[in-house]
Amino acid sequence: MYKDTSTKMKRLSIAICALGMTVSVIIGLFYIGLSDGIHSATWNETLVNGIFFIIGGAVISWLVSLLVYGCGQILGDYREMKQSEEQPRRRVLEPQQREFV
Repeated sequence: MYKDTSTKMKRLSIAICALGMTVSVIIGLFYIGLSDGIHSATWNETLVNGIFFIIGGAVISWLVSLLVYGCGQILGDYREMKQSEEQPRRRVLEPQQREFV
């Protein structure tokens, strides 16, 4: 469950983005559909609110998914750093310089 959390967070960010955008479009279209008709006084208002809901929901879902993806990327980079530190290092011997007197 707690192994390879960086990959799981990256996949979660994709799911958050897709689900959030889909839900915001569906709710926005539903909100637009609630209007009484083109000739009603509130139709223009509900149309604008529905469009704002679609656009705003999509943008917010995208931003949240970027944050989650960034956290997953940081975890992955940290794991790679720790693994490279744990591997035995080869010792590089520098040739000794001799001074001539």
